[in-house]
Amino acid sequence: GTVTDWPIVQAARLDSSNRMRLDPVDGLFGLAIMSRTTAMKERSLRAALAMAIDRNALVNSLSLPRWTAMERLLPTQLDSGRAPASPDWTGNTMNERRSIASQRVAAWERARGAIDPLRVALPNGPGMRVLFARLAADWLRIGVLVILVPVTDEDADIRMIDEIAPNNSANWYLTRTGCDYGLACSTVGDFALTESRAAPNLGQRSAAIARADAAYAENGGYIPLGKPVRWALVSPVLTLYRDNMFGVHPFAELRVAAGN
Repeated sequence: GTVTDWPIVQAARLDSSNRMRLDPVDGLFGLAIMSRTTAMKERSLRAALAMAIDRNALVNSLSLPRWTAMERLLPTQLDSGRAPASPDWTGNTMNERRSIASQRVAAWERARGAIDPLRVALPNGPGMRVLFARLAADWLRIGVLVILVPVTDEDADIRMIDEIAPNNSANWYLTRTGCDYGLACSTVGDFALTESRAAPNLGQRSAAIARADAAYAENGGYIPLGKPVRWALVSPVLTLYRDNMFGVHPFAELRVAAGN
């Protein structure tokens, strides 16, 4: 399962015969801004949405064991030439973030008029309803209204990404949140990412990846919320079950066959 259905496990109050396992996965769990409205084409407003989210409150609301909130795109340095880039508001307190975000929204509306309610596309499930409630409350504090729409809604302004990284390269994270996927993208970041793929050596490749990461952090087309979550209830008879960073568990490799 994922964050989407986690509250069902909580409500079930399972007994000890069901062993809860969490895979140590990395990847993306956050919000892609699709730039379908004039407001969301404005970088300062995208940053306002990102900084207004109380990620610690979100973690507490879902009560997921060992869940890690995230404010940056890359989980670790990976093959980048520098430590992961963080947005410029990371060092501010929650109250400071809300104040800055509110000022940006108010300034926009004075100059351009009211921001239409943003359409947020999430999967259907109790975990996502909790997440949406938290987002709606945080964004209402800064004067932004949102509407929950089905994940299939093609006109969504904001869309959930919940995916496990298939490898340990920053290239996947940057590509998945870049222009090719229709996000509010950074052309500077995409150019640096293209440079990294054509680099003649690892040093130049890692330097170009670092430039792309910094550009993406400044652009704010993807709003990180936390690490992806992949949980499982594992029967004791599945003696070969192994937690792993890719969340992959082929059926044929879960238990020793009878008689062996």
